[in-house]
Formats: sequence, C-alpha cells, structure tokens
Amino acid sequence: MALPNVGITRIDTSFSSLTGAKDGITILVISAPNAYTSTITAGDKIFLKLKDAEDAGITQAKDLSNNTLMWEHIKDFFALAEGTELHLMIVPADTTLVNLFTPSNALNIALKNYLASKSGNIKMLGVALNPDYAETHTGAISTDLLNGIPFAQNFATAEYGRNRPLDIVLEGRKFAGTPTLATDLTLLDAGNVAVVIARDKTRKTELATAGHTGASNFAQVGLVLGKLASVHAGRNLGRVLSGALPVISSELSGGQVPYTSLDETDLNLISDKGYMFFVKHPTINGWFVSNDNTCQIRSKSSSRIAFNRVANKASRIAISVYVLYLKDEIKVNASNGTLDKIKVLQLESDLERAIKQEMLENPDPTREVEISSVKVKIDSAQNVLATGKIVATLKIVPLGCVEAIETVVSLINPNQS
Repeated sequence: MALPNVGITRIDTSFSSLTGAKDGITILVISAPNAYTSTITAGDKIFLKLKDAEDAGITQAKDLSNNTLMWEHIKDFFALAEGTELHLMIVPADTTLVNLFTPSNALNIALKNYLASKSGNIKMLGVALNPDYAETHTGAISTDLLNGIPFAQNFATAEYGRNRPLDIVLEGRKFAGTPTLATDLTLLDAGNVAVVIARDKTRKTELATAGHTGASNFAQVGLVLGKLASVHAGRNLGRVLSGALPVISSELSGGQVPYTSLDETDLNLISDKGYMFFVKHPTINGWFVSNDNTCQIRSKSSSRIAFNRVANKASRIAISVYVLYLKDEIKVNASNGTLDKIKVLQLESDLERAIKQEMLENPDPTREVEISSVKVKIDSAQNVLATGKIVATLKIVPLGCVEAIETVVSLINPNQS
C-alpha cells in the first residue's frame, strides 16, 4: 500500500484579461493615400501590439504628414486589446463602403480571399475610411454609410454561408443634423452591422491642434473594436464592471457633446435608433459604450452584438464538430432507412459537449460563462439514404443583460407596527 500523500493537479490558465478562445481576432479595413501606403512594409500585416504596427511603418508622424488616421485607430484598438491579433487591410483613399462591399468589386474580392485564407479565424471586421472626397450626409450620417450598411449586411450573410461568420463595425463619420431627424438604423434590417459615432473630444482637439485637418469627422471605431476584443462573446461591451474606456471627454463625430448640447432625451433617442456612442453613469467616473446596438429592430435577436457573437461562436463550434463527419458512412435502420438511434445520440452529445466545454463549463477557471444553456436535437426519422443529409437543431439560451434596475426606496419606523 502506498504511503499517504497529498495529490495536487495543476491547471494552466491565462493571465490575460482577453478571452482564451481568440474570439477577438479582428481585421481592420482602412483607407490611406499611396504616399502613406508605399512606406509600409509589404506582406501580411498582422499585429499583436502597437509597436508591431510602428515597426511596419505606421506611425503617428506619418498619420499627420498624410492627414490620415491609420496609426490612430490601431492605437485605439491596442489600448484595450493588446495581445489580440489585429489584421490590417489597406485600401485606396477613394474607397467607399459601397465599393468595399459590392461583390464584383476588386476590393471586395480581395477581402473575401483574405478571410478565406485565414480559414474563418477572423471574428470581427471593422472599417475606418479616410476619404479624399467630399462627404455628403443624409439624415445625420453620410450617404455612403447609409447606402453601404445593406451591402455590409449582405457581405456578412454571405460570409456566414461560407462558414466564416463575423460581426461588422463601421465608423459613423460626422454625425450631422439632430437626433429627431437622424436616420433610424434599426430599420435597415442589418443585424450583423453596428455603427459607432463617438470619440474622445480631448484627443480630437489634440489632433486638430497638431494640424491634422482630417480629424474633424472621425469616430473611434478602433476603440470599440478593442473593447469587443477584450470581453467574452456573451458580454455587452458597455458593461460597467468591465471598466471605463480610456476617454477623457466625449463627443459625437459631429462635435455634439453628451449632457451639454445633447440631453438625456436626445441620447436615448439616438440609442433607440441603433447608434453606439459613449455615456456616463451616476456615481461612476469615466465613459462607457452606450449599448451593443446593431442596425436591427429590438424585437430580433440580432439587435445586440453579444447575441450575434454567441450565435456565431456556436456556429463555428458546430462546424468544427460536424465537419469530421462529412462523407462518413452511417448505419441506418434496415426496414425504413432512418438514422440509427445510437449514432443520433453520439452526434447530439458531441456538439453539446463541445459547446458546453467552450462556452458554459470551461475547465479554465478564468474563463467566464458565455451562455445559459445549450441543447442539440436530431430527429432519428430522417431518411439519410434518400437525402444524404442530417439536420440538427441547436438551441442556445443566451445570457440575460441587465439594462435597467428599478429600486423601491422607503423610510420606515421600526417601532411602528
């Protein structure tokens, strides 16, 4: 008999605050003049920190000399997501969102090919354009953004069909007009597309003082992407407990200042119309993302980025599990050709187990829960001999998000019955 002893087990965990599943891997599509682009190192541009981009030739000084915000957006991303892969695709300065997301356009083809070359590992796509043309605005946003959002949604839908689901965040440059007349983005039926229209007012002033005339219309899409990359898939990027943004003072991309030129009624209206910006909360210092809105009506599950990220992540897991069964032989019932029930249970349990381990019961204690429950169901009556196909139903209950807490306060006399 062995001597009495104490047994210990070591579990390797992550010291990073970032998600362990690489859910934050992002591609940023950004436009720049050839004078800037020609000075950047050739080859794939994949960065893990700001210094990587600087070593490739993307610098604050070149931003200023070329009147282009490239270093700026990368800096914002890594302010919150250092250590996360950021892929950079640079496009010409005359690129529009409609160009980028039109299937027959060469830039669109290049983007699709790049995503394909990364085998679906890129989870988020951000676009920040530095246009060298006059921007026109309709209903508070540029005409190109208004026209480009449906194209971007079509792109996201097509990528999902290629087993490469991703979420898209667009820069809402120069929010113009009034909250009342602003375009209602939720009516565009683009649930995989989000628009950010905020920035740090202090930083904008610094850029303008330095002589950067292109800073007047920008929004901090890189900062919002970095925030998304720093939280798990099921979490609202505006969560207060996750900490404030590195923002000193906030304004919209048109120069409107929350709680000064815009009151709370204005801000509520803008949020209801699907825009993302920065807000304050009582008793808490700092600025936070207003909500994880998309360009979709609230009654649909795709109206929240967190819900989309959960659905997309579950889809990727389903792909990774079930791709192993492609072209595999499967035993069927000899009398009617339906599925063998033991095989059905295996297919159901394989996917359930994979999603639970990654999103609900991860053995890494630093990994937080991303969903509430998961259930996979396959009807054994399917005739796989006739169709060559098995249909599985994956049902996930996401995490709830506390958007309001109502508290009843009363004063009582404990000596009075």
